[in-house]
This record gives sequence, structure tokens and C-alpha cells, in this order.
Amino acid sequence: AFFLSRYEVTVGQWQALMGTLPAGQPLPLDPTLPVDSVSWDDVQVFITALNAKEQGRATYRLPTEAEWEYAARAGALAPPEHGEPLSPVAWCASNADNHPHPVGTTLKSNPWGLSDMQGNVAEWVQDWYQNTYPTVVRPPRVDPQGPPSGTERVVRGGSWYDPAGECRVTARQHARPHERHRTRGFRLVRLPTPSVP
Repeated sequence: AFFLSRYEVTVGQWQALMGTLPAGQPLPLDPTLPVDSVSWDDVQVFITALNAKEQGRATYRLPTEAEWEYAARAGALAPPEHGEPLSPVAWCASNADNHPHPVGTTLKSNPWGLSDMQGNVAEWVQDWYQNTYPTVVRPPRVDPQGPPSGTERVVRGGSWYDPAGECRVTARQHARPHERHRTRGFRLVRLPTPSVP
């Protein structure tokens, strides 16, 4: 069980916790924009700071690749994209006017109420990258895990800069953990807090 944030982490949320904007972010910025120009390593520093602030009330982390895709598909076995235009749900190269947009605005969310799972900013996930996504293994595996090590981390969802084909639910990208790019951001998983007997 896990809870996935409805929106990508914003500039305002990053600045409120970290006290500064990520390297490469120009000022001033709309606090409702998704934070970008963050590396996977930067995100781990943010998560460590957030978990310390929560003092055990909640635990946050990046979603695994399998969790991200499960949420993006909203539980459907087939991706909800074939033959459907992405413009109603994804800020991509064809409709974003060459910039990101405030989270959760204008475009419709997926059936589970999650916004910008496709487009706006591409999202880091927890897993190391491998060429073959684990779900192609037969028989299909439930909640497949990525490899235990690697040189690049997985990025999912595509961005405002990418063509529609790279914003599909099934599209995968990858980058080295230290790399920052103006099209990459993230959203968080919150683990359920154990109930006290």
C-alpha cells in the first residue's frame, strides 16, 4: 500500500523546505510551478529533510517504476492512451508553448485524480534503469522491482518539451543520478503510517 501525491512537487514546496531553489532555477518563479532542474541525488536530499521534519509522522520516498506506472494507468491493465490525443491530459511539445505549467491546472487528471502524470515535467522514480522493463517477463510479475544497481535512474512521464510519444504512460527515459535538466522534476510516495494498537 502507498499514497502517491496528486501533484508534482512545486517550486514553493521545495523552497519552503530547503530555503533555496535548486541550482539553475531562475528567479522569480511562480511557486505553483513544478520544481525542475533537480537531480535524483538532489531529490534524495529533499526527501531526507522532509522525513526529518516529519519526525516519524510520515515517511516519504520516490515511487518505484512499477508504482508510478500502476498509478499512471489508474489500475487499468492496458495503458489509456492508444488512439487518444494527449492534449487534454499532458503538457507536451504540441501544447505547452515551450514552458512548464502550474501543477494541476487546466488539463484533466487521470481517473484516480492524479494530475500531470503525463507531461509537464518528467518524473524521477526510485529504480535503476535497465533496457527491458520488468513487466515484459513472462509470466507477468506483480510489483516488479528494478535491478539492485546500475549507472542511470529511470525517468517517467515525459515533459513539456517532449513530443507526445515520449509523454505516453509506457514511455521510459533514463539519466545519471547527478544530472539536472530543466524538464525533470518528481512527485512523492507517502507510506501509510502504522496504526498504534
